Amino acid sequence: MHSPEETIVALSTPPGRGGIAIIRLSGPSSLACAREVFRMRSKGQIEPGRACLGWIGSRDGETQLDLGYLTWHAEGHSFTGEEVVEMSCHSSPVIVRSILDELMAAGAQPAAPGEFTYRAVLHGRIDLAQAEGIRDLIEAQTAAAACAALGQMRGDLSKRTGSMRAELIEIISALEASLEFAEEPDVQDQRAPASEPTPLKRQLGGLLDQTRRFVASYRQGRVLRDGATVVLAGRPNSGKSSLFNRLLSQDRAIVSAEAGTTRDFISERIDLQGIPVTLVDTAGLRADARGVEAEGIDRARLLMATADLILVLCGSDESPDAADATLLGDHAGRALLVASKTDLRAREAATWSDGAVRVSGVTGEGIESLKSEIARRVLDAEELPQREILITEARHHVALQGCVRGLSGALEAMQSGASEEIVLVDLYTALNHLGEISGASALEEVYDRIFSTFCIGK
Repeated sequence: MHSPEETIVALSTPPGRGGIAIIRLSGPSSLACAREVFRMRSKGQIEPGRACLGWIGSRDGETQLDLGYLTWHAEGHSFTGEEVVEMSCHSSPVIVRSILDELMAAGAQPAAPGEFTYRAVLHGRIDLAQAEGIRDLIEAQTAAAACAALGQMRGDLSKRTGSMRAELIEIISALEASLEFAEEPDVQDQRAPASEPTPLKRQLGGLLDQTRRFVASYRQGRVLRDGATVVLAGRPNSGKSSLFNRLLSQDRAIVSAEAGTTRDFISERIDLQGIPVTLVDTAGLRADARGVEAEGIDRARLLMATADLILVLCGSDESPDAADATLLGDHAGRALLVASKTDLRAREAATWSDGAVRVSGVTGEGIESLKSEIARRVLDAEELPQREILITEARHHVALQGCVRGLSGALEAMQSGASEEIVLVDLYTALNHLGEISGASALEEVYDRIFSTFCIGK
């Protein structure tokens, strides 16, 4: 990252040809740099927050590059908190490159990934969790994921962890007071026998329970943000490709009555009830496969080893065999038996278990029930929470786990009658972990790691 004393510049819209491109500058010399390449088309002044039409060209004034708009945001009234200029031009790669070259020749430095958002954090416009919410909103794959990211960008997560942090500080302050003013009557109950549930112990226990529930939301939050992988597996000609196409609502995989048509895996992503799901159609599993088919089966088994859910397909005109049973047993908890080809009712087997989901890739029968069951399995819940704040970031999950360990250690120490000094060590550890989420106690390398995942113009 550059020094805040330097002015940075980058293209903030996607590169390539299009209608409009926006070039953004941020820093103390933003307007000065922009004035060297921008000349207003009519008389007037550049006013804060008002778009001005003008010619954009070379600094010597000899070459016109484009006709566009300049918008100036004064220091303290922009996203970054610094002076910011946004120049809108036509999205021609040649024009954009030429304008960027002129601005850099005027003194602006090329922005690093995430540097605009980093400066917003640096100047207190947003905190670290909100910055990550911006990134997640840009990368959201479903409307539900976008909604969760928007809430984080709005500050919902920061407010929740901020209230938890305030309560923890209250507990710490009470213990610190009991050290400094041990003889005062209003701090005597902190020294009550360990077996007694004092108000402070109850408060700490309640905060611990609250944090544990928050940690548990990560399973759903991770699936919502990163998605889930669902592998279709089973014997050759068990209806995997037909079901794959039906779930995708397009003919992506080749469907044939000939066994072993799929030799390699095929994957596509879908929005399944708000969850980004990667569906994978794999080669049919059989013991006597050779050559390319055997390689495809090996790849299928590798995919199953890391999948969130495995759909074990068996045609309704057959009964599950020992290989199907082995597959279900080897992946217990992550495998779902699916009776496919229910359109072949005349030959439907009568030995199916009640736990199987019956579908037809041809008619679509049972598809909605299967989608609901897939969502329930990968979420480990009946549906996505609508208004609950979820932990979606692995970094936040790790920080909250550290907070839980600190709170647990403090409560155990308090219940065993340990001194306030011992209890406070764990409480301060928990406080530091909570602070990592918003950035209150994050180390510099944490910032570097986070902002390196941003795109250049953000």
